[in-house]
Amino acid sequence: MISVEFVNADRQRLETDIATLNFGLEDAQCGRREAEKRTDRLRLEVNRLRHDLRRELRRRRDNHHHAVRSVMSSQVQIRDQGSGPRDITTIQAKLTDIEAELAAAQRNEHDF
Repeated sequence: MISVEFVNADRQRLETDIATLNFGLEDAQCGRREAEKRTDRLRLEVNRLRHDLRRELRRRRDNHHHAVRSVMSSQVQIRDQGSGPRDITTIQAKLTDIEAELAAAQRNEHDF
């Protein structure tokens, strides 16, 4: 009789442990899915920023070539050339920040 009670208590403890492990597994899987979604969003943002940076660099290069060829007043040239670098610097800074965040997210993803 004692052995049956012992076995039943052991069985209940094991069932509780299994339920706890299943909950932990589901929680970890949910966390992983969220991390993957975040990584995907960061990848898309990095690609978009790279595209914006290339477009801005191309626009700046085209504007520079156009400015050299055309006769513009010195005020217009200064204003046009002054607006480009800030845009590029802003995009580059944002790209660097997001790439760092993406690298951290990828490291966390590999830890799972």
